[in-house]
Amino acid sequence: MDKKKKILFILTALNGGGAERVLINILRYFDYRRYEVDLCLLFNEGVFLKDVDKRVRLFTLYSTTRSKQYWWHRKIYKYIGSNFFLRKKVRNVITQHYDTIVSFAEGSSLLFHQFILDKADRHVTWVHIDLLANHWTNYLFNEGDERKIYQQMDEIVFVSKDAQMQFNRLFEVLHVKQRVIYNLIDSQLIREEASKFTPHKRKFTIVAVGRLTMQKRFDRLINVCNMLKRHNYDVDTWIIGDGQLRPDLEQQIQRLGLEENVFLLGFKNPPYSYMKQADLFVSTSETEGYPLVVCEALVLGLPIIATHITGPKELLDEGKYGVLVEKDEFSIYNGIISVIESDEHLKYYTQKSLERSRCFDIDYSMVEIYNVL
Repeated sequence: MDKKKKILFILTALNGGGAERVLINILRYFDYRRYEVDLCLLFNEGVFLKDVDKRVRLFTLYSTTRSKQYWWHRKIYKYIGSNFFLRKKVRNVITQHYDTIVSFAEGSSLLFHQFILDKADRHVTWVHIDLLANHWTNYLFNEGDERKIYQQMDEIVFVSKDAQMQFNRLFEVLHVKQRVIYNLIDSQLIREEASKFTPHKRKFTIVAVGRLTMQKRFDRLINVCNMLKRHNYDVDTWIIGDGQLRPDLEQQIQRLGLEENVFLLGFKNPPYSYMKQADLFVSTSETEGYPLVVCEALVLGLPIIATHITGPKELLDEGKYGVLVEKDEFSIYNGIISVIESDEHLKYYTQKSLERSRCFDIDYSMVEIYNVL
């Protein structure tokens, strides 16, 4: 038998986001007869830690994101310009040679990837979001460093064509091989998990899923729910996820008197039973790359309303498989009532979601990933 190829994935942590869930799925289906896989986390934290395949060797650089050592290393890099301590930290942990090293997300994973370029024959990085619309990674790097690191990669993988196009607008033309690989979606597992229990539902229910961060703009959705209430639409809304904005969203719900209409259900692993029980999925995000949760909603046959941004517009084929709306609250409100007022529309978009979900194929996705490696 041929010698196994050694692969190293780098990721910030295993918190409850889409990129983290995608990597967990990829590791679940990896061919460990052919590959020896290591996973380096910058921080030893996240709800998905327990879900890492047991055949993966897992190690970490820092204990948590609140590590004083990490923040001192970061400050020295940002304000003095020296990456000595960041570089030393990762090189003390990663000492062996790999066939391929993959930084599986933009930002910190890429930052640390640059320090071990001599530790592999091939270097790949993943981009999951529209960096032109939301260049959140910029604060991590000194001027020019981010583009320089991307230039040192052998290949850049994007989760959507739009994310690739926006990336190239931001960084101009990088002379690095690029390809698009859609996120791996395990349709069978999603449906199995969704059938394990049935949450109680009182009435017509909207569901939204994601981290409680500004990117997801759940504040917009809550304001739309207030508009629905004022116009006498009797609707419950479940928001599934956790994050730093939870106190702000709780205050917004209280201020608008929506305690009996909008429910912050917290993080659910997985959220599929709640999604399946709902009547309508709504995404109000400011930016996305290839939103995993929209894929999951398609698999579960949920009618979908999403803001017209990178990711959803590609997944929904410019409105063929769901309703795309502008990012303002009035447009989102009109999109919702156009569906909930018509049983025909609900049935139509349920069928379109299931039709679109047939494009997800695990074997095909894994072959594409092996080709990159």
